[in-house]
Amino acid sequence: MSDDITTKPTIETVLERINKLGENLIARFDSVESRLTALESEAAATRVDVDAIKSEMSALRTDMQKGFRHVERKVDILGKELLEMRAEVRELEERVEQIESKVS
Repeated sequence: MSDDITTKPTIETVLERINKLGENLIARFDSVESRLTALESEAAATRVDVDAIKSEMSALRTDMQKGFRHVERKVDILGKELLEMRAEVRELEERVEQIESKVS
């Protein structure tokens, strides 16, 4: 029976192993907690970045709409002026034809 006593771990050895496992688990939990905290910080920073991007996009959208309205007005004016010029050219052509017909 004395062989069984020397080969079996003592209570102190078992407790040491349990304590070591506990320490390892605590270290791993601390590592996981640190990584989770870092991820939460990154997520918060990303949310701030997304909010800033949304704000910039809104400002750009407003500027683009304003610019498009401005260009639309200019195109409208150019179209009207082109029509007026064509009407004047047609009128001049008719006058030239009248003059040419009187000369012949």
